[in-house]
Amino acid sequence: MFRFMVRMPVATSLAVLLHVIIIGALLFNFAWERPQDDGGAPAAAAEPVIEAVSVELSALEAHTQRLREQEEARQRAREQADEQARQAHATRMEEEARLRRIEEEQARQRREAEQERQRLEALRKEQAAAEQRRREAEQEAQRKAEEAAAAEAARQRAEEEARKREEQARRDADEERRKAQEERRQAEAERQRIEEERRQAEQERREAEQARREAEQARRQAEEEARQRAEEEARRKAEAEAQRKAEEEAARRAQEARRAEQERQRREAAERAAAEAALQRQLEAERAAQLASARHEYINAIRARVTRNWSRPPGFQSGWECEVRVTQMPGGQVLRVEVARCDGDNLFQESVVRAVERSSPLPDPPRPEVFERQINFTFRAD
Repeated sequence: MFRFMVRMPVATSLAVLLHVIIIGALLFNFAWERPQDDGGAPAAAAEPVIEAVSVELSALEAHTQRLREQEEARQRAREQADEQARQAHATRMEEEARLRRIEEEQARQRREAEQERQRLEALRKEQAAAEQRRREAEQEAQRKAEEAAAAEAARQRAEEEARKREEQARRDADEERRKAQEERRQAEAERQRIEEERRQAEQERREAEQARREAEQARRQAEEEARQRAEEEARRKAEAEAQRKAEEEAARRAQEARRAEQERQRREAAERAAAEAALQRQLEAERAAQLASARHEYINAIRARVTRNWSRPPGFQSGWECEVRVTQMPGGQVLRVEVARCDGDNLFQESVVRAVERSSPLPDPPRPEVFERQINFTFRAD
């Protein structure tokens, strides 16, 4: 019963009032009828009193009905207010959840940027290693070229000695000289053919000087054997051996050329990767510069709006400034204003806080990435 009276005080009061009126009416009716009974008045004389009581009860019921309707209207108003409060609470919870998602997305972007920086650093180190390997390969190629030049000089000396021995052989015997000349011409033609092939392949196998040196050594051995043998059968065997080695050397040269081409393609791929990495770094630097410029523009726009809404307080001195920390929602609504450091007095600080609050909502950022839930800026008034 007490809980009912606390929850619905108006209805309880109306019920008590109604009972009091009814009890009063009964008492009044009883008091009215007693004198008539004593005096012997007829019963018909009491009827007007009964009608009066009925009229009062009807008015009381109408009044009670109006009070009940008013109580119901107030109850409905309270329910609507509670529903609006629940909706506002749900909206606030959704907004806070969206802010948390935005903060998580920003954290994820920062992690991805750090991973990309580490990857670019690894590519830079790999490029430096590739450049070191390229310098070592050039030094090795230069060394092989010097060895090839020395081998060529030795070959020329050997040819000169061979020509001297052939002159001596011609003086010893005419027939042997003719045979030796014929064999020398054949050997010279073969040598010129091999030399021509060597010159043509020289440009293609700059990276394979070791293989050419081995081929030159095999050719010199074949020529020495051809000059030392006087019989035609031995020369033919030497020529056949030289031909076989020349074919093997040609196959080796082709393989070395393929290896050189693969190495060239690998170097070009590494250079392209380095160029792409440099371009990526440049793009990231440009994007960072654009973000920094947009954030500077955003802070200046906020500072300009706060300055327009600021009113000069009493006792203000030129040169005062405050570092202000503003917490905002997406859309620029200001949630909290804090003064981190200030040169002025309390009135100046309060005027700055009021100016920031009057500036809500704050200006929109020029780029969505620039938005921050907490903004720090320096307010300076001249």
